[in-house]
Amino acid sequence: MLLSFYTSDAQTKNTYQVVSESGYIPFAYWDENNTPTGFDIEILKAIAKVENLSFEYKTIPWKVMFDTLDNGTSDIITSGISITDERKSRFTFTDPYFQSDKTVLLGKNNVDIKNIEELKNLKVGVKEASTSEKVIKSFRIQ
Repeated sequence: MLLSFYTSDAQTKNTYQVVSESGYIPFAYWDENNTPTGFDIEILKAIAKVENLSFEYKTIPWKVMFDTLDNGTSDIITSGISITDERKSRFTFTDPYFQSDKTVLLGKNNVDIKNIEELKNLKVGVKEASTSEKVIKSFRIQ
């Protein structure tokens, strides 16, 4: 979860704007009643209860989520955010509460692939503007 409090009244306000990517199950998604839920959202709900805060939730595309912190239209972004050095230089993070590794899901015909280098002749799908995209590009994979 990524927190950012740029506004001068952030310390005194009780309602914070939270943005997340729509449908990022199990972290942040809207249920059949159009109510925000998921691992990240439930953590925020618990914080809100203890700290007497209120959160307003909005979904936006992943590739513009960080921009909302930069331009002040959100206070918190959530959707299983990975901590990177570049992001740490711009934003304030909570302590990590979830550990995740990068993995590759292969079709049945590609069972002989043992490492990322062997993906160079294959097309690999990743989320645009994600840390996975950066990893794939660093290995010059399509």
